[in-house]
Amino acid sequence: MRKPEGVEFEGYEGTSWVLQLLKGLYGIKQAPRICNHSVFIYERDNVKIVVPVHVDDLLLASKSPDAIQIVKNGLKARFKIHDQGPTSFLLGVKLECDRQSRTIYLSQPAYIEHILETYEMQDCNGTDTPMAEKPLLSTKDSPQTEQKKLEMQNVPYREAFGKLIYLATATRSDISYSVGMLCRFSENPGRAHWLALKRVLRYLPKTTNYKLTYGLEPDSDELFTTHSDADLGGNADNTSSTAGFIMSIGGGAVMWSSRLQRHTSLSSTELEYTTASATGCEIIWMRSFLDEIGYDIASYPSTLFVDNASVIQVAKNPEHLSTMKHVHRSFNWIRERVANNEIRVAHVPGAVNVADVFTKPLGRIKFEQFVKMLGLIPHPHARTQSMC
Repeated sequence: MRKPEGVEFEGYEGTSWVLQLLKGLYGIKQAPRICNHSVFIYERDNVKIVVPVHVDDLLLASKSPDAIQIVKNGLKARFKIHDQGPTSFLLGVKLECDRQSRTIYLSQPAYIEHILETYEMQDCNGTDTPMAEKPLLSTKDSPQTEQKKLEMQNVPYREAFGKLIYLATATRSDISYSVGMLCRFSENPGRAHWLALKRVLRYLPKTTNYKLTYGLEPDSDELFTTHSDADLGGNADNTSSTAGFIMSIGGGAVMWSSRLQRHTSLSSTELEYTTASATGCEIIWMRSFLDEIGYDIASYPSTLFVDNASVIQVAKNPEHLSTMKHVHRSFNWIRERVANNEIRVAHVPGAVNVADVFTKPLGRIKFEQFVKMLGLIPHPHARTQSMC
């Protein structure tokens, strides 16, 4: 930063003086470090107010409009704030609420249109899936000569997948695997990688009206459910594996991940067991958060669905070690959580394990089945209103 225009210090010109900031300066790289990354909770006299904060954006959630107004007045008395009324957009995400059906929708149609216009793809021929099943992308597709590298120099590969990352992490879990795969080649992308990225862009026009949908689940007694899965040796370059999980509330995904494993697994049981253990950490965090905001969740375990029966046996029985005794003890953390009745590991058939969508590219029929299970539903004419 530089000294603000018009600020003068008599007698100090030409010396090596610096300015000390009394508070955070918006725009500098250190600014986010001093922001509140918190969810504040007030509860008294049967009134509860939940206030999530992201940098300088706040939401107020309460069943009491009077309580919300009291908080607003208190904030206005101390800070200069802009009250935007009922929430309709937050951090580029559109929020809608159908109170009659008690359903909430999250979507990013404007952001998708911006991406497509940026790369002149708004009128492209659409595709049914974001990535082809075969062939798998590889570093062998990267430029091997200076001439080939020069040809890719002006291709906006990093810029494009950077835009897609926010979409994949905010509302569109259906492209998480594809975007994660494309990120692996960011240092030296080739023509095949660029065409694969453009395929993701071609997938978006046909799915712009997809909305992440949260509603009531009459058949579920749990606040949330979690699925995990992994694809053994699916990396075309070094046979490393890709693992993923999804956590859902009200029929819609609230947390998800598609990630290349850092360690090499010797079997599908080992791979899916270590994946389940890592996913268990996310489950414990969610249980802690829900407990903090007042939900009674400590009285029963949260279910983690896996499609490998051996993983369930290893998680429940510490003596089941014949092929797993070499696994690092840190991954056996999940056994303790199962024994403490915090996590219940249950079986789900592989054909309906939605986490599979985060481990490898799928064909159209299976992919579309899992997209619905992610809570991504097309709503061409959804009748909604802004959410309070």
